[in-house]
Order: sequence, then C-alpha cells, then structure tokens
Amino acid sequence: MKTHNINSLRCSHYPPHPKLFDMCDELGLWVMDEADLETHGFYDCIARPLDIPEEWDYEERKKQTFPPAGKYTSQNPDWKEAYVDRMVQLVQRDKNHSSIIMWSLGNEAFYGDNHKAMYEYGKAFDPTRPIHYEGDVDAVTADMFSYMYPPIDRLLHLMKTAGVKEDGSWDKPIVLCEYAHAMGNGPGALDDYVETFEANERLQGGYIWEWANHGIWKEDPDGKKYYAYGGDFDDFPNDGTFVMDGLLHSTHEPTLGLVQLKKSYQPLLLSEDAVANHVSGQANKPLSRPPHCLTIDETVAELKANAEDGLTDADAKARLEEYGRNQFGEEKGVQPVKILVAQIANAMTLVLILAMAASFGIESWIEGGVVTGVIAINIIVGFQQEYKAAKTMDSLRSLSSPTASAVRDGSNQTVPTVEIVPGDMVELKTGDTIPADVRIIEAVNFETNEALLTGESLPVRKEPSMTFEDETGPGDRLNVAYSSSTVTKGRARGIVFATGMYTEIGQIAAALRGKSSRRRPVKRKEDGSASPGRYVQAGILTAYDAVGVFLGINVGTPLQRKLSQLALLLFGIAIICAIIVLAANDFNTTQEVIIYAVATGLSMIPASLVVVLTITMAAGTKRMVQRHVIVRNLKSLEALGAVTNICSDKTGTLTQGNMVVRKAWVPGVGTFSVKDATEPFNPTKGSLSSRVEQPKDISFQAEDAEGESFSDVDGQVKSNTTLQTYLNVASLANLATVHQNKEGEWHARGDPTEIAIQVFASRFNMNRLVLAVTMSPKSIPPQEIEGTPDWQHQAVFRRNTLPARSYHIPETSLLLNGQWEFSYTSCPEESPQPGDEDVPEDNWGTIEVPGHWQLQGHGRPHYTNTVFPIPVCPPFAPTDNPTGVYRRTFNVPSTWDASSQLRLRFDGVDSAYHIYVNGALVGYAEGSRNASEFDVTDFVKHDAPNDLFVKPRLDVLGMVIYATELVLWIGVFAAGGWYNLRPWMRGKLSKGGEGEDESPAAAGHDDDEPGVQTEGITAHGNHSSTSVFQTASREEASGTGREIRWPMNRK
Repeated sequence: MKTHNINSLRCSHYPPHPKLFDMCDELGLWVMDEADLETHGFYDCIARPLDIPEEWDYEERKKQTFPPAGKYTSQNPDWKEAYVDRMVQLVQRDKNHSSIIMWSLGNEAFYGDNHKAMYEYGKAFDPTRPIHYEGDVDAVTADMFSYMYPPIDRLLHLMKTAGVKEDGSWDKPIVLCEYAHAMGNGPGALDDYVETFEANERLQGGYIWEWANHGIWKEDPDGKKYYAYGGDFDDFPNDGTFVMDGLLHSTHEPTLGLVQLKKSYQPLLLSEDAVANHVSGQANKPLSRPPHCLTIDETVAELKANAEDGLTDADAKARLEEYGRNQFGEEKGVQPVKILVAQIANAMTLVLILAMAASFGIESWIEGGVVTGVIAINIIVGFQQEYKAAKTMDSLRSLSSPTASAVRDGSNQTVPTVEIVPGDMVELKTGDTIPADVRIIEAVNFETNEALLTGESLPVRKEPSMTFEDETGPGDRLNVAYSSSTVTKGRARGIVFATGMYTEIGQIAAALRGKSSRRRPVKRKEDGSASPGRYVQAGILTAYDAVGVFLGINVGTPLQRKLSQLALLLFGIAIICAIIVLAANDFNTTQEVIIYAVATGLSMIPASLVVVLTITMAAGTKRMVQRHVIVRNLKSLEALGAVTNICSDKTGTLTQGNMVVRKAWVPGVGTFSVKDATEPFNPTKGSLSSRVEQPKDISFQAEDAEGESFSDVDGQVKSNTTLQTYLNVASLANLATVHQNKEGEWHARGDPTEIAIQVFASRFNMNRLVLAVTMSPKSIPPQEIEGTPDWQHQAVFRRNTLPARSYHIPETSLLLNGQWEFSYTSCPEESPQPGDEDVPEDNWGTIEVPGHWQLQGHGRPHYTNTVFPIPVCPPFAPTDNPTGVYRRTFNVPSTWDASSQLRLRFDGVDSAYHIYVNGALVGYAEGSRNASEFDVTDFVKHDAPNDLFVKPRLDVLGMVIYATELVLWIGVFAAGGWYNLRPWMRGKLSKGGEGEDESPAAAGHDDDEPGVQTEGITAHGNHSSTSVFQTASREEASGTGREIRWPMNRK
C-alpha cells in the first residue's frame, strides 16, 4: 500500500488480523475501523419484492427500501444488545492503536435505533474519534456524510446540498466509503475523482473495493490450473466474482489496476505552470522519489529506460513530443518594444510628458523642446543600458552544448542537445558540456565543475552507487551530473531524468525570467464559493496593482519606489502651484499665464533626477561588465550597493573556480615564486623568481622571500636537467590544456589544480600543446592508472621525435605524476634474472655504505655480522630530502635455520620513512643521524623472494623513467668479487603483431606463464602478470623486443 501511494484503509465489516493494526501504526496508514456487522442479505429477501423501478436514483431507492428491511434488523429492539456488543468489541479491542482515526458502525445493515445506540456507546467511551456509517443517509448521528459509487456530477451536487446551511456553510465532511471497484480490469480512469477530491475541501477522499483477490488454486479435468471463484463450484447461492475483485492477485502480486492507481495517487500534484512547482532534483514527470534517492536499477525502471541499448529511435521521438525540446523555454528573446515602454511608464517621465504636452498645447515651442530633450535623454540612456543587459542575459541559451553523445538502438549517436529526452542514456567524457540532468549509472574517475550552480571552486567527484535523502541539496548529490556543467576529468554513462526548464540550471533561468501573477485572488468560503462582492473587490485591487506597476509606486527597488512616489507628490504640488498662479490672474488663461503656471509647476520637479540616477547606474553597470559580471537590470545595482555584509557558509562558495601556482619547490633546485598573476589562465601575466632554499627554510614574511627575479626562462630550463624533468612531468603527465585563441584570449580546460600546474609549466614555454609537436603523430594523451585509491596519479608514454625542442627527454620515456607507490604496486614484482647468482655463503663479507639501507643477518656463529647492502638511493647529505619510494627484493639463504635473525639497519637520514617487508609495516624511522635497526625475522619468507618497501613521508610530486637508462646493476661485494643481484621490472615494447615475447626464458618466466599485452606494453611477473599502463598503441612502440629496466634511484 505504501509503495503505491495509498495512505488509508477501511476494514470492511470483518474482524482483521491482530497484526494488521500494528503494521499500520508503524507504517503510518490511516484506518477506518469497522464493526463486524452486515445484513445485506435482507435486501434480497425483503426490499427487492417491493418492485422499485431501476431507473430511480440509488439514494432515493435506498430511502424507499431500506426502512422496511431495517424493521427486522437495525430497528428491531430484540437485536439492540447484539448491535451494541459488536461496537463494544470493536472499540475495546482496537482503542490503543494510533493508526485508527475513525470508527464505522458496519456496512449495508440499513439504519435504525440500534445504530444510534452503537453511536452513543462509541462517543461515550471515546469522544476523540469521529464515527462513520454510510447507511445513515442524512448523517443524523454519523459525524460525516458517506456514499457509495456516486458519479462525479452527483458527488458535486451532494457536496453543495447535503447538510448545507442557508449561508452555504456545512458542519460535516463527505467520505466515499466505496467509490471504485477493482473487479475485472478495474479500477481505471480515477484521475478525475482524485482531482475532484483535491479541488474541494469538503471531499475527504474515498476507498476502493477491495485490496486482494481470494481465489482458490484449482485444477480442471484437463490438468490446467487456475484461481477459482464462487461460481466455479456450481453452488447456489454464491458470491460470484466478488471474491476476485482486488487490487492484488490471489498471489498478492500487484494488478495493472494497482499500478495505474499509484499514478493517480501520486503525492505530488502539479499546477498548470509545472516549472514553477517543480521540486529540485525531480524528473520532468515526478518519479516515486527524486533520482538521487533511488538506486540505479530503480531509476532505470521508473524512467522506463534501457541501461544497455538506450532508447529506440521511435521511443525517443515519442518522448520528444511528450516532454518537449531540451531548452530553456520558448522565450521570444530580447524585446526592444517592451524595454522602451518600460522606460516611458514611470511616474517621473509621465509628469514630464504632461508638462511637454501643456507647453506644446499653448505653442510654447522652446519650453516644450527643452522638456522633450530631457525626456528623450532619460529614455535613450535607460533603453541602451537595459537593451544591452537583455541581450547578455539572452545568451544564457548558449550554455548548452550543441550536441551530445547518446546511446540509441544499441549504438552511439551524436544527437542535438535540444533533442535529448528523459530516459536517454548519454556518454560523457572530459571536456563535454553535460546536456541535461543525468543520474550517473557508471563512472570512471568522473568529476564535473559545478561552480555555476554551487560556487564550489573544485570539481566534484561522482559516485554512482550512492543514494541520498530527499532533502539533500544539489551540491551534495554525488550521483547526479547537472545540465550545463562541464566534465573536468574521467568518463561516465548516465540516464537523463530532467531536461529543459526542469533541470537545476533551468530552474535558475526560470527564476531570472519568471513573473509572478499580479492578479488578486478571490477570497472564498470553506466550500469554495464566493459572493459577487468578493469578485468586485479582487477586480478593483488588481486594477490598483496594475496602475501602481505602471506608475512604479509598488515595483522596483525601494529607491525607485520612493522616487515614483516623490514624482507623484511633486506633480500634485505642481498642480496646486499652477492653480495658485491661475487664481492670482483671475483664471485668465492667456498664453503668458499658462507658461508661467507650467514653469512654476515644473520648477517643483527635479527633471534631471531620473537622468542622473540612470547615468549613475549605467556607469556602475560598465564597471561591472569590466569585471565580467552580467547586469540583467539596472535596478539590481542599487540592491548591490546597499549590501554591507556578505555571509557565506564556507570559503569555497564565492569563488571563480580558478587556481594559480604561487610557489613551486623543485628538490635539488630551489623554490620558484610567481608574482602579479592577475589572469589565472594567462602564463604571460606575472613574473618569476627563485631561491635555492626549500620552503621550510624560507621566512615568507621577509622582504626577499621571493628571491631573485628572472626572465630568461629558456636559459633556466636548459641549464638545469632537474628543472627540465620537473616541468616535463608537470606539463605532459597532465590532462589540462591551456591555449590562446585567435583573439588573443587565454582559455583552459580541465581540473583547476591541473590547469594551475599546466599554466606554471607554460611560464617556462613548456606547455603541453607545444611539447606535443615533438611527439609522433599518434602519441597518446595522459592516461589514468586504474586499480589504485582515488586515482591520484597519471602516466603518459612518450616518443620524442624532436629532441631539440623537448628538453631532457630521451627517445622513449614514461612520465608519471602522482603517488608513485601505487603505480609501482600495480606492476609485476621484482625477482632475480636468470644468470644472477646468489652470493656463496663462504664468500660473505661486510660492506658499510653510509646512507644506505642494509639487511644484516645474525645466524649461526660462523656467519655472524654478515651484511647484505641493499642500496636504494645515492648517499645523501644531511639537508637532502628524498622524495621517492624505494623497493627491493632479497632472498633469505636456504642454510639459515629457525634460530636465524634478520635485522634491517639504516645508517642515518635527514627525513622520516615507513618500512614495509612483504606488505607489513615493520617500523618507522624518524629523521636522525643515528643508525636505526628493525627486527624483520617474523616478516620474511624463507622460500620465496622478499619484498622490501621504503616510503618517505613526503609526497611524490612527479617521476620520469627513461627507456634509454632503464638498466641498473646492484652489486654486493664479497670475497670472491662482485655478484649481481639485479632487481627487475620488465616491460616489452613491440610493433604490430610482434607483441609476443620471443625468448620467455630470458625474461624470467615460463612459456605457459600468463602475460598481459596492453596496447604495446607487456608486463610480466614472476607469479602473476599485471597491466602496467594503458598507454601507446602497438604502432607507436619504439622497437621490437626491447627490454626496459626501471632504475630504483631518486628519480
């Protein structure tokens, strides 16, 4: 019931299940609790033989036939005690259930004194609940009028006549204890009843007979099973199909009638102006709940969409006719005539026009010409400013993207945005303008810029699997993408649920354009009627409002209203002065006297005040335009000027959504600063300076905090390979684009943070679009690395075809931006190469390398103090700050026994590290010059390579791996010489169909070992194979069978 919008039930003259009212209390269903009393059969036995004509009105027939039948039952004193006992049982059994809002004295049991006795008991024991009984036709005792199955016209007649007093008032409402029947294909077409209930306060609603079918599961002689009813058993008398007349099948599954009833009973009713009553977050036609509250499956089902193949072309066409075009209304655009009339229709201008007419009327051309000039200046200046503003606002239509990518008939189609309809499945990617409000059903690192709706400066990451409460605001609906917002990152698919003026941005457009009706409503009585005087009153007040609007005394800003009122006051004073002048001349209306009178009147009116005000507002508008602010109406500036404080819920609300890199630290180079960057997207605005210190050693309050300025950016880059590396990563491993259009304006697209980084690289002439010309024609853009938390890094595989232009980038490189440890763990594990030798135990020696991690083994006495150095970075000075992550594999010698102990020792470092062995955190090293040791005995494996992982606390800003340098030999000095312990991570670049490894044994894996070929880079591991990066295509690979080894150094 609750899921089909039913809010009340009537227990019709049968004792209900004891649990029913418990459920109603919990779920909030209102109950008419009815006594177990019905004597319907007496109608057949006694009333029908009276031969009442069938064409009689049902209510009239009931009055003629029920009293004779009632003499045997409801009016029979022998049955009084039994009647009252039914009421006692009803009330005492159910009195404590809060869901019960009224009692009912039974059903179709005629009417008599026995019912009155029941009513009296009910009221005496429980005076708080009203009492219902349909058989009390005139509501002699019942607290309401009740009827069965009246047509709407009959219902409206009863509403106006039943129990209505001479003055039109009434005391008792009307309830239809039954108004529709679910037998067969019923009920249907109930919208007109529901609209009648909603439109008339006296009509409280009605009940449908009945809730569920009671058919019996039977089998005919041919073995066919069916649900049988009374007439199927050949018994007589029987109740016929009355046991099969419910809104539920006998299995308690909903019938089509119940589904249709749900639509008729929808809780949200829209007026003719549906946009004005549209609820934020809802669809064009409201769903059971807003889409952000529904799961993906529920949204798809309620919108009758297809999450795989989309709509069919025929369905899309039908929905376009039903919902209309996806655009912001059908406004006529800029209306110059209307703007011109608005400049004339104000009190000050009208007074001047009257003075002008008087001057010309007496042929005083000079005076009339002066007044005409003042009027013209007022009108022209005001018209120009508001015409420009109207044209600017009309450009709001251009916010929508001209086309959208929609899936229809199972294929991706480019569809004009105005033809997108609710139920369409659209595909979105970086840079797209979202065509409508979309419930996201699938997303990959998907973020949108919603600054135009919420003012948030940062993009919003979308989570399609989440659901939210109904009252959740637009900014927190993380499963919805909004029309006219832009995609800054990732890709997604979603189902359109709102288009045009029903979108969130459409509601803003409607608010800007909307006009509230100035028609005064007619005051009505409780029954909806109104006297003729009320209509006259409403008409007079409406006319007064219209005149006030025309004169400007009840519209506009407070200043404008006061000026209009002042103009009318001065006009009255001017008339008085003119009368005084005329009276002083004995009303001798000569030309001179009239001119003098008009001049005296005009002298009271500040004719230039409107001009001064308009020019002031126009000047303010011009200044606002210079700041890229749209001024829709000049009067808005007055309201803005009156603002003294702006209260914001958080700092991100009132922002432009732009960022600027102010400082950048390049390890080993220094700190760069950007000053005077007045345009966030323009890399030519502002100046650069640098200092060799790192930020923590700089006092930014000092005058020289910015360091030394420089302008030779090319010289800076060419002379410093570390800076080159830093800028290559910042520019190329970056999804944002920054470019200059033909008009010389700078524009950017992408995540605000990435845009800021791209602009910073562009200050050194390292813009990604510039560096891209050095790539092969088919080089690919940055790609996100999947399978890692929060998608915090990107990678781009690059071939450098013009090395002279792209500083310090070898022929083939892999550039990474983000948290390197997640990238690393997405790759195959390290393991020894075939041919690498374990160090013979007899030749173990000791080597101490300051600043290196070492694995120290304590085993049997003759192996005491043996050290395996595991170098992870070059020795670093006390001021260095390593910014990489370091990882090695090592094997535990098979000769060690259970008494062996392994300790990890570090000779000292100026930073802090987390140390992991085989994924387990074994310790934390504070920045210290003293050696640190960690017992790792319990974390190592004796029968497999062990993984040593060292992560500094500092974040990784960027990383470059050069394909031409990807070989690193790590040696251990022992008595017999150097032994190679090469940790390896291997990828193979291949061309065309040559993607298979020609020498599996040389790669360190068996022929049957799995490997994944991912667009040109094959990643192999000792125990598993994992996609390294989804990057260049096979045609772009820089060689066949080329082995790549990754260095484990600070780069």
